[in-house]
Amino acid sequence: MQLAFELSGEHETLPRAEVLACLDLLGARYKEVIFKGALLVIEVQSKDEKLLATLPLLLKKRLALTHSIFTVFALCEPSENVILKTFCDAEDEIREFLKNGGLSFAVRVRKRGVLPMQIDSMSLERRLGAKIKRLGFKVRLKSPDGIICVLVTKDLCMLGGILQNIDKKQFLRRAPQARPFFLPGVLVPKFARALVNLSRVGSGEIFLDPFCGTGGILIEAALVGADVIGSDILMRAVRGAANNLRFYGLSGELAACDATALCLQDESIAAIATDPPYGRSTLMYYSSEKLYENAISEMHRVLKNGRFAIVLSSFKDVPHDGFELLETHECYVHKSLTRYVSVLRKR
Repeated sequence: MQLAFELSGEHETLPRAEVLACLDLLGARYKEVIFKGALLVIEVQSKDEKLLATLPLLLKKRLALTHSIFTVFALCEPSENVILKTFCDAEDEIREFLKNGGLSFAVRVRKRGVLPMQIDSMSLERRLGAKIKRLGFKVRLKSPDGIICVLVTKDLCMLGGILQNIDKKQFLRRAPQARPFFLPGVLVPKFARALVNLSRVGSGEIFLDPFCGTGGILIEAALVGADVIGSDILMRAVRGAANNLRFYGLSGELAACDATALCLQDESIAAIATDPPYGRSTLMYYSSEKLYENAISEMHRVLKNGRFAIVLSSFKDVPHDGFELLETHECYVHKSLTRYVSVLRKR
């Protein structure tokens, strides 16, 4: 089974990394077929029928930097003539998809980025819709049983059926300013969820944010079912984070303590994601580099072997003794500040 993901485009590499991390977490064996900007296609190689049937919904519940998940009918060049021909060749796949989803359909053409040639979306939707109608299915533009999508990018076109759309409004509803306790400079929920997903924390596992601040990362971890622990050196932040968790009907264990000396047992944590302070606030207690070095050493102590720590920092090569640095994702903030998402795995 081939699945395609329409990525948000908010970052060049993070959306793809988030999808692959969630596939790893869910135990899906897969091969990456193609990654072109807003489009990621993977081949799911698992023979577990239950997993194959539930995988798109499970991914929908986790992903933040993806718009939609599709079953793939075909891939082709991004030109109208080629799309029309490829569409005709994919009739069997379209029939199977619509029978599984119902009898009514709609066609959607989505264009991402600057295309090499002009494509008239409305005209193409009508022409493709007429072809499907001749197969015996009914057009219904509002609430159809199945949506056929043509996703056109600069280099590639994907023909497929929409399996799941990610609810983007949920992250807007959890905007930091809407919480009881707010501080400027905190992560937006969508980005916080992506960090949680990169940590590969499963439902019921213990998740730690040792620099919890207002609790944004803890909220996203708790919403995917993790048992969360948060700490911050500022009591004000700890109390505020606790209030924010309660605001969403969530709970966790929080404590005011130094991230370089956590009151936790060795190898007691399944996953870590954190956004340590940077700039002047960091220098209240340590030099910036020393803070990261000591805190990451402590994360290594409390994290289980083989598990992941996701650290947002100002260092392209963050201190990581005892960890394997798997990925680094560059996040441009403004001309004088670039931050890096480091994906660390404990050896």
